[in-house]
Amino acid sequence: MLHILPNPLKLEVKVSRTSTHTLSQRDLDGVKPGGYAAILITDRRHHGPRWLLLPGGVLQPGSHTDAALSATRGCAPSELEDELNRIWSDWILDETVWSRLFQQDHIKVKAGIEWCLQQHPPRMNRSAGNLRETRLADALRRFRAGLDRFLSAEEGPKQEGFVHQYLLAHALEHVGYEATVNPIGVPDISGMLRAGARPDLIQKVTAWQPVSAEEKALKSTIEKCSAASLEALRNVLNG
Repeated sequence: MLHILPNPLKLEVKVSRTSTHTLSQRDLDGVKPGGYAAILITDRRHHGPRWLLLPGGVLQPGSHTDAALSATRGCAPSELEDELNRIWSDWILDETVWSRLFQQDHIKVKAGIEWCLQQHPPRMNRSAGNLRETRLADALRRFRAGLDRFLSAEEGPKQEGFVHQYLLAHALEHVGYEATVNPIGVPDISGMLRAGARPDLIQKVTAWQPVSAEEKALKSTIEKCSAASLEALRNVLNG
C-alpha cells in the first residue's frame, strides 16, 4: 500500500564519520510531532551508505549505532526514503559533478553546492543492490577526502553535514516539496508539498516494477520529471 507523503515535513539531519550518531533532546523536540531524524548510515554490514528516516517519537536522546538504528522500526513512507536515497546517491556517485565544487575556491560551500545543482545535474546511476552500495561507499570516501582538502581536515567534517542538508533539500524539491534549509536551528529542513503537486503519481511511479525494456526506459524518463510535469501529463491523459 502506498503512503501519503507527510505534509508539512520536518527533518533533523545527522551525519557522522563513525558508526555512532548523537541525538539531543533538542534535536528530537525540533521534529516533533510527526517529523523525522534523517540519519546517514555508512556501515556496509547494514547496507550503507544510505539515509534512514526515523520518527522523532521513536528515538531517545543519546548515542545510537548504525546497527541499532537499522533495527529501529520507523513509519516513514518508504517511497520518500527511497527517493531521497536515489537522488542523493546519484550526486555522490557522479564524481565529475561534485569535483566541480572543489574547483570553486572563490565561493563558499553553500553557494558552490547550489551552483553545482543548478548548472551540473548528476547523471542517473543505474547500478543497484550490493554493487551500488559498494560504489557509493567508495564515492563517499573520495568525496569526504576531497571536501577535507578543499576546506581543511578540521573544517571538512564540520561542513559535511551542511552539504548533505542542501542535497536532501534538493531531493525533496524533486519529490514535490518546497524545502527550506535552516543551518543554525532545528529542524534542519522544513518542507511543504507544492500546491498542485501530485505525490500519489510520484509514489506510483516509484513503486512500479517494469519488466520489459520499453517499460524500464519509460520509467527512467518519468523519474526525471518534476511533480509539476507529472501533473501536466495527468491532465493531458485525462483530456
